[in-house]
Amino acid sequence: MKKEHHTITTDIGVEVPNQRATRGVLFRLVMGPVLIGILLLVTIAIAVWQLNVYNQARQAWLDTLDDLSLIADVRQDSTVLVLLTHRVAFTQASFQHLSEESQRFPTDSIKVSVAGLQVSRNNLMDEANSRSEGDPVSTRLRQTVEYLDKLIVMANESADLGMAGDWEAAQAVVSNTTEASTEPEFEAINADLLSELRKAQILIQQDFIKAEEQMDQASRTSITVTALAAGGVIILGVLLSFRTIRSINEPIRQLSNAAAQLAEGDFEVLVPVTSQDELGQLASVFNYMAAELQESYSLLEERAGAAEARLMQAIEGIPEGVVLYDSDDQLILCNQKYRDMHTEIADLIVPGAHFEDIVRGAAERGYYEDAVGRVEEWIAGRLKRHRAPGIPFDQKLSTGRWIQVSEYRTQEGGILGIRTDITDRKQAEVELREAKDSAEAARTAMSEFVSNASHELRTPLTHIYGFARRTQKDLADWIFPQTDVKDRKTERAVNEVVESIEIIVDEGQRMTDLIDDMLDLAKIEHGRMEWRMEPLSIEYVVEQALSTSAPLFDEKELELNLEIDEGIPEVLGDQDGLIRVMLNLISNAVKYTQEGLVTCKVRQDDNEVVVSVSDTGIGIAEEDFDRVFEKFAQAGDPLTDRSKGTGLGLPISKQIVEHHGGRIWLESTLGKGSTFSFSLPLPSETENESPS
Repeated sequence: MKKEHHTITTDIGVEVPNQRATRGVLFRLVMGPVLIGILLLVTIAIAVWQLNVYNQARQAWLDTLDDLSLIADVRQDSTVLVLLTHRVAFTQASFQHLSEESQRFPTDSIKVSVAGLQVSRNNLMDEANSRSEGDPVSTRLRQTVEYLDKLIVMANESADLGMAGDWEAAQAVVSNTTEASTEPEFEAINADLLSELRKAQILIQQDFIKAEEQMDQASRTSITVTALAAGGVIILGVLLSFRTIRSINEPIRQLSNAAAQLAEGDFEVLVPVTSQDELGQLASVFNYMAAELQESYSLLEERAGAAEARLMQAIEGIPEGVVLYDSDDQLILCNQKYRDMHTEIADLIVPGAHFEDIVRGAAERGYYEDAVGRVEEWIAGRLKRHRAPGIPFDQKLSTGRWIQVSEYRTQEGGILGIRTDITDRKQAEVELREAKDSAEAARTAMSEFVSNASHELRTPLTHIYGFARRTQKDLADWIFPQTDVKDRKTERAVNEVVESIEIIVDEGQRMTDLIDDMLDLAKIEHGRMEWRMEPLSIEYVVEQALSTSAPLFDEKELELNLEIDEGIPEVLGDQDGLIRVMLNLISNAVKYTQEGLVTCKVRQDDNEVVVSVSDTGIGIAEEDFDRVFEKFAQAGDPLTDRSKGTGLGLPISKQIVEHHGGRIWLESTLGKGSTFSFSLPLPSETENESPS
C-alpha cells in the first residue's frame, strides 16, 4: 500500500514534512554503485560468451588435430594392408615352390600379421562408427573393414591348416582367397581410400584454417567488447557519481551559505526546497528553524529590552553608585548615583572607556587627593587593587567627599564596582574621635581629680575614723560604766550615742575602703599599678582567701565546699592581686547568701585554669549581668536594696583578671544563686623561665 506524505504549515507560513520523506539521497547514492555493478555483470557475461566462442574454436582446432591423427593412422593401416596382401601373395608362391619344412615360416609370419591386422581393423571400425553415415570416409572405412575381415578369416584358416600339417588345404584356402580378391582389386580399393583421405585432409586443413580465423576473430572481438564495456562502465560511473555528488553538494552548499547568513543575524534567509528527499526535508526544517529563530529573536530582543530597562531601573534605585566593566576593562554601564558622585569627571565616564584611562585622566586633574604629587605610583597601586579585588577601601576626593570603593569579579571576568558616599560617616567618625578624645581627657581629669581628692580625703577620713574608734572605746570603757542608765532618758541617750558612734565607725571604714578602691582602680587604669608577676599555685591563692574569709562564714553559719582538681599547674600572676579577686568573689557570695552553701572550684580547661565561686543566694537577673562589672554599679534596685559595698569590687577584679590575660564572667538564676568564674592562661616555657 502506497504511503502518503503530508506537510504541516506553521503559523509563519513555512511547510515542514511531518513524516520521513522518500530517501532520494540514499537512492541516488545506492543506485550509482548498483548500475555500475549491473554493467560489470553485463561485461562479465559478454566476456563469458566470448570465452565460449573461443572454446568452440579451440574444440574445432582439437578435432582437426584428431582428424590429422586419423589420417596418419589410416595411412599406417593402409600400408599394413598392402604389406599383408603382398605377404599373402608371397605365401601362395611359397606353397608352390617350398618344401613342407620351409612352408612353416610363412605360416607363422601370417599369424603374426593377422594379430597386427586385427588391431588396425578395430581402429578403423571405431573411427567409422564415430563418423556420420553419409561421410565418404566412413563408407570407405567400412568397405576396408569388410575386406580385412575376409582376409583375416582366410589367413587364420590357412595358418591353422598349415600348423596342422595339411598344407594342401592351406594352399587351397590361400588360392581361393587370392582368386576372389586379387591384388589389383585391393590396390583399387586402397587407391580409392587414399583419394578419399586426401579429400578429407584438404577439408580438415580448411577447417583448421577456419578454426584459426574464428579463434583470432573471437579474441579480437572479446578484447574489443571488454574494452568498450569497461570504458562505458567507467564513463557511466563517473557521470553517475558526478551527478549524484552535484545533486547532494548543491543543496548542502546552499544550506551552508544560509547557515552562515543565519549565524550573522540574517534570519530572513531561506533555502529553496527542490526535492522531497532528506535534503529537501532538511531545507524545509532549516527554513522553519530560521523563521522560528527570527520570531524567537524578536521576542528575546523585546524581553531583553524590557529586562535591561528593569535592570537599569533597579540599578538606578540602588542608593549606592554602581559601575560595571567588562573583561577588557571597558565601561559597560553605571547608574545616575555614580555619575552624581563624580560630576567633576563626567566627560571621562562614557561607555566603552577603559578603566585605566578614566582613573589616569582623573588623577592627572588632581581629582584623587592621595594621587597628588605621585600620579604614576598611585595609578599602579589603583590598577593592582582593581584587577585583584579584595576588601573595600576608602578614597578621599579633592572635593572633600569620601567614597568607599567595593569591587567584585564577575563570572565573565568583568568588574562590578559599588561606590558608597561615606562623607557623613567620616565626619561622624571625626566628631566621635574628637568626643572620645574629649571624654578621655575628661576621664583623665576626673581620675586625677578623684585620685587627688582621695588623697586629700584619706587623711581627714583616717583621723575621723581613728577618733570615732577611740571615742567608741572610751565611751564603752570609761563613760558608760559611770552613767546611771536607770533613767529612761539617760538610757535612750546612751543608746543613741552608741548607735551613732557605730554608724560613724562603719561609714568611716566604708569610706576608707572606697578611697582605697578608687586609688587602686585609678592606678590600674593609668598603668601605675605595680605588679609582681611570678609563677604561683592557684590552690595557695584560693586557700589564703578562704582563710581570711573564714569569720564571714562563721558569722552567717554558711557551709563551705572546696573542690580542686589534682595536678593543677602553676600560673604566672601577681599573688596579692589574685587573692584580692578571690576575696571579692567570696565576700560577695557570703554577703548575698542568707543560708545554704558556697562552693569554690579549681579545674584545668585545655591551656587555662578556671576558678569559680558559686552560692545559693538571691541570684542576679540576666539584664544585670553586664552592669555588675561597671563602676559603682550593684545588682538589685538601688532604692529598695541596701548598699552593701563600694560598687568597685567587681570592676577592680575584672581589671586584674584581664591584666593577667584572662577573662571573668557570670552565670546566675534569679532566686537560685550565682556563679562567678575567671580564667587564667597557663604560661609558656619561656614565661616560666623568665617571669616579668
